[in-house]
Amino acid sequence: MNDEFFSVLVFKCFSGYQERSHSWQLLITMNDDFILVFKYSKHNPNKKSPRIASLLIPLKHINPKTLKNSSFITHRSSLIYMAVFLSAEWRKLAILNYAADPASLKPFLPAHTELDYWNGVCYASMVGFWFADTRVLGMKIPFHVNFEEVNLRFYVKHQTPQGEWRRGVVFVRELVPKPAIAWVANTLYRERYSALPMRHSWEADADKLSVEYSWKYKGHWNHLGVRADAQPIPLKAGSEAEFITEHYWGYARWNDKETMQYQVEHPRWELYPVEQWRADINFSALYGPAFAYLEKAEPLSVFLAEGSAVSVRKGARIV
Repeated sequence: MNDEFFSVLVFKCFSGYQERSHSWQLLITMNDDFILVFKYSKHNPNKKSPRIASLLIPLKHINPKTLKNSSFITHRSSLIYMAVFLSAEWRKLAILNYAADPASLKPFLPAHTELDYWNGVCYASMVGFWFADTRVLGMKIPFHVNFEEVNLRFYVKHQTPQGEWRRGVVFVRELVPKPAIAWVANTLYRERYSALPMRHSWEADADKLSVEYSWKYKGHWNHLGVRADAQPIPLKAGSEAEFITEHYWGYARWNDKETMQYQVEHPRWELYPVEQWRADINFSALYGPAFAYLEKAEPLSVFLAEGSAVSVRKGARIV
């Protein structure tokens, strides 16, 4: 299999218990080493909610006859090659930008990358936004389509062997309310996702827009919110906002010598001029004592971006 692409195999079940329970399974081969399996069943006698399970299976542990002789019916047309792993909409991104201590970020710095500065400042951003219409390899996973995300990220750059500089982001930690999303991202991309209770609120009138994201950690609700003009404005070339929002690569530490790199595609975002902001974030509890200094720091800037449709392409390791 070409390592530059994903393959998707969709299996429909036509017999036995699984037919009666309206089950289906989605098997995704991420590379030559693993198969990722999602299973969904509407029938769950013990709970009101449907059952969803996910499992990452090493291919070396699978006997080819197991699939051939199973109750699944497959067709050659089910095999689709595509480079986009995830597509979604990222909407109403509330972004608090802090002057970061480079020493607090270096333990998270992946191999083959270096910190990226703007006007001599090393930035870390707290970002809350709404994930909408989420699709994995073009398909919606039930009950994992719309959800909140909050992350703490910083900015890096990587030089390719051809001499091209790629500007990207590294995540200290990402929060979502869906355990399966966290598991997939951590397993396949070596990201640092955690699943927590989360909620959000959007309030809009003719002139103003208020957006807030909240998450519960160790019994305490953290908050990140902004109030802005309701009319968005375009990004200015060379601005701080352009630096923060125009990073199109993600980097994650694979091990001491290897880094996962993936491309993120989206158009330029419009911004809502922010008038007020509020944040109640326990940085030391969420991210460790090295980030306690952010609890007393004032953001250098606060943005509210409208966002857009985005595509996250298949990752590849830098060695």
